Amino acid sequence: MKVKIEDMYPLSPMQQGLLFHSLLAPGSGIYVPQICLALSGPIESTVLKTAWERALMRHTILRTGFQWEQRDEPFQVVYRESELSWVEQDWSNTQADEQAIKLQNFLAANRSMPFNLHRPPLMRITLIRRTESSHYLILCYHHLIMDGWSAGLLLQETLLDYVRTIQDPDTTRRLPGIQSRYADFIRWLNCLLYTSPSPRDVEESRMPSSACKK
Repeated sequence: MKVKIEDMYPLSPMQQGLLFHSLLAPGSGIYVPQICLALSGPIESTVLKTAWERALMRHTILRTGFQWEQRDEPFQVVYRESELSWVEQDWSNTQADEQAIKLQNFLAANRSMPFNLHRPPLMRITLIRRTESSHYLILCYHHLIMDGWSAGLLLQETLLDYVRTIQDPDTTRRLPGIQSRYADFIRWLNCLLYTSPSPRDVEESRMPSSACKK
């Protein structure tokens, strides 16, 4: 099967440092944060999964892998398609106190599970059913593709998409299109790093919204 590539570009200086240290300690989990949300109310898991799949297609950074063996400098590759890493678990037959222990054990194991940095997505989603009307939603990701602020925005956006779909499955009120990509930020950054702009150029230049790695 032929892999379709959408784009390729260098790493930012921050990404280069993160990649270097990640390769030194692949199972440490140092650069693998997790966000665990306790959701109240019934959840349509199929609809929620679809919302995450749409997020994967909306944001190029979520379809990005990293290469470092084939060139002198590492680079990142955006693929046209990537399969969402989605897992569902049912803990509804477990008592609440046991669920708390089970959650801590799960989070520790999940964080120590290394990502294949070559192959996106460098994030995984787990939906855990606690009761009929309560769930844990866990987003685990690598810092190479997102910081904590960006991860919070991604969660907010995806849950909004989910709620809109639940309210009206045939809605056309989808989220607005992405105005810029992470590639735009890389090119903007390289322009500043490797050219000598005039004070006026610096004043007029503005960091693109893709700086939050979307």
